[in-house]
Amino acid sequence: MDEDNEFNTLPDNSEEAFAVLHKRKMKEVELAYEENRGGRWMERAYVDCMISFDDVHGLDILSDLKNPPIEDRDFDPYFANFRRHCEMTAMKVLMEAARRTKSGVNTVVSLSHPSKAAIHRLIGEIRVQIYAINISDELRHSLLAKLNAFAAEVDKDKTSTQALYAGMIEASRAIREASDELQPVFDRLDRISKWIEKADKIADKLLPWRDRRQIEKPQARIEDKRSSRGSPAFDDDVPF
Repeated sequence: MDEDNEFNTLPDNSEEAFAVLHKRKMKEVELAYEENRGGRWMERAYVDCMISFDDVHGLDILSDLKNPPIEDRDFDPYFANFRRHCEMTAMKVLMEAARRTKSGVNTVVSLSHPSKAAIHRLIGEIRVQIYAINISDELRHSLLAKLNAFAAEVDKDKTSTQALYAGMIEASRAIREASDELQPVFDRLDRISKWIEKADKIADKLLPWRDRRQIEKPQARIEDKRSSRGSPAFDDDVPF
């Protein structure tokens, strides 16, 4: 039954779960030695458990340590190396989890190609409207810079929702202050936010510490090429 499955109490993130499981199982090993009740057997049970968890979750943390020796004399140095490797890995994973919590790095998302295409279509429609209204070239340039910075964030393979929404809010604020003629833009910004909400959440989970990448803040990217002022088919592929 579920309540009897100790693995249900582990963190959802596989690497954090590995770290917590290591600490939990090592306490059991140490307690077995203290109480003189089969410490060597518990060491082997610990190794088997960690290797099995690594296999099931596809972590490859223990890929070079998956064949524990049968003879006790060979197992002792193997176990010392195995335990240290798990301890170092657990320490790094938990340090990374703490770093992210303290630095406020939040949900990381991966937008699918159809989602990116739909968002860029909406961005293109907003860009056309910015070119169409009667505002100064300086203000138009500023609005397009903010819009392009947001578009660059959308193009990333992985980005934080914080960065996406910050870029969208910045563009929205600038548009609102620019002209009443741009009010129809907010309908499209609302549609963009719905696409972001549908994105695949790849980190509420923690990015693997060994493959960690800095999630960059939006950077301004200014395009000088003027979009076509033709009449776009605004909503053909947008399901909202």
